[in-house]
Parts: sequence; structure tokens; C-alpha cells
Amino acid sequence: MKSKLMNTTLLTSVLQALLFVTAGHASAQQFDMISNVTLEADNDDYVGPCPKDMHLKGQFQVNQASLGIGSYQVIRLDGDGNAVPISLNDKGTRTVDVRFRQTNTWSNQVYLRVTVSLPSGPKQFDSGRIAIKGECRRVVPEVGPAAPPATGRFRVTLTGFVVNHETLEGPFSTDGAGDEVFALVNFAELGPSGNVSGPLETRMSVRYGDTSGIGPNTLPGIFQGGEASRTGGFRSGNPYPPRAGQPVTPSRLRAETRARLIPMILWEGELRRGGPNPNGAVLVPTIWESDNTPDVLNIWNRQVDDYLRRFAATSRRFVTDAASRPLVERVDTVLSTPPQLIDFDRPIGIQGDTFNP
Repeated sequence: MKSKLMNTTLLTSVLQALLFVTAGHASAQQFDMISNVTLEADNDDYVGPCPKDMHLKGQFQVNQASLGIGSYQVIRLDGDGNAVPISLNDKGTRTVDVRFRQTNTWSNQVYLRVTVSLPSGPKQFDSGRIAIKGECRRVVPEVGPAAPPATGRFRVTLTGFVVNHETLEGPFSTDGAGDEVFALVNFAELGPSGNVSGPLETRMSVRYGDTSGIGPNTLPGIFQGGEASRTGGFRSGNPYPPRAGQPVTPSRLRAETRARLIPMILWEGELRRGGPNPNGAVLVPTIWESDNTPDVLNIWNRQVDDYLRRFAATSRRFVTDAASRPLVERVDTVLSTPPQLIDFDRPIGIQGDTFNP
């Protein structure tokens, strides 16, 4: 009987010891200085356009006051985020936001780390790991209901111009005072297959300037324009048509010449949207300083035709209404040539020297 009592007492002591150890372990977890560290992503499986701003939300519990300034950071397999300081002086729940940008498709494991600075050294508390991934895809714009086929007749008119800065003349200026100018437009109709539909065409105005020029560069049939002299010629600031009064033009002109007076129709035609045969039109308008020497003008007309064909080959999506572009654009280089003369017909705004031996 005594032996049984001793066994019972020994067993009771062992059970009490086990209960004491177990209770002590639970107390340490519950009352550690930092606990319940968690991390979650607003979107852990993203598919869409990039770059993408990712948003992570972290949370943890501060169980001990006066821990000073600690820090938190998101640990990633592709590189740790920056450690952000945070006050740990008050007990309670802390919620933190972490944002970072992904520019390419990604697959990652991430977790939140809270660091407490102690006299014995930093102590770290980590959340569990979560998986985040993303697939970058090109955005395909939503296509609304197709616009019904439409047809209209359009007209583009040059109503006038102003001389921003007169050109540099040769030393003798034998063609009269100031500048003599003419307007030029090269144009083409574009088809739906990246092609030029119909012939490449050109329209040129009559020449305007000083009507009293002498010498080999004198322009036959020039019309008066500009204020450089009593008989015309353009200087900086001169407009055409003139500020006051009517342009000086002969009373009797052939219909072909009258059609080249400014205001002048540059292009007129039918444009079609949708349907079996949509089209477009491209115009390259220029104003030229005229010296009655067409060497560069002839090169321009060859090169601008090549340019219009190249433009048509890359413009199918604009003609078929799959994309749009501004009505007027100042783009591209059309003419490239080394001048061999001092005075010659040349487009206003040309870059480089007119002639530099």
C-alpha cells in the first residue's frame, strides 16, 4: 500500500512539472515584445499592363512599451525593400503600407520583417511568406461600335502667309528688292492597302515680289507683293494678302493663272471613311524663295514623290480608321541635297547654308 502511494506522488509531481513548462512556453509567445506579424497583398496574381504599382499591407502587435524607434521592411527574393523607421514606444496594433513598382513579369516570395533595436543588438520578427506573381501584357484598346461608312467632299485652301524672317540674298540681289516667293503643295491620295491611289500631284502658286527686278534672275510674270519697295518685295513682317487694300493683279488673266492666285485651293476631293474603299489624303505644303533657278526645286519634286510613297506604305492603319493622327504635323525630312549655287529656288525654313564652298 505504501508502495502505491509513492508511485502516485511521483506521477503527480511529473504532471505538475509538465504543466508548468507548457504554461511557461505559452506565456512567452503571448507576451513577446512583438507578435502577430502578418503580410498580405492587394493582388497576388496580377495580369495586365506594366509597369504596375504593387500594394502590400502589413500588421503586427507591440506588446511592450518604450521599445524606442524600430523599423519594418518587406524582404523579397529579388532584393529587400528599404527599412522604414517606426515608433514602438506604445503598445497596440501597427498597420503599415508598402508599395513598389514592377516593370516586368514577376514571381516572388515576400514577408514582413519588424526589427527592434535592443542594447544587446537588433531583434527581428518575421511574418510568414506569401507568394506574389504577375504577368505583364500589352493593353488592347476596347473597340467601340464601328462608325458607319461616311463620305464627304473636302477643300484645303491657302488663305495667305506672313514673312517671319526674310531670307539671305546673294550680294547683288538682281531679282529686285527683298524676297520673291511662291507657294507649293505636293499631295497624294492614300488607299486602304498602304498604296498611293492615283497620280502624285503638285500645285504651285504664281510668284509674288518686286516687279521691277533686272538681270538674269528677273522673274517673268511676277505679281506684286510685299513692302520692300514701291513695286514690292518681301521683308520680315510683311503679310500677303497685304494689310490694306486689294492685291495688285492684272485685270485680265487666264483661268489657269487665276486658279494659282493666293488665296489658292491646295487640294479638293472626296474622302471616304469605312465601307469597301476608304481613303485619305496627305499634303506637303511649302513656301519657296524664288530666284528663277529651279535646280533644287526639281530635286525636291523627285524626292517628295518618293517620300509620299513611303508615307503611304506606313499609313494603312490611319486610312482604315484603326488609328488616328493629328490633322497637321511638322515631321520628317523630305529634301536632302548639297546646294551648288548662291541664289536658287529653295524652300523657306531649309536648314544649313545655302551655299558654302
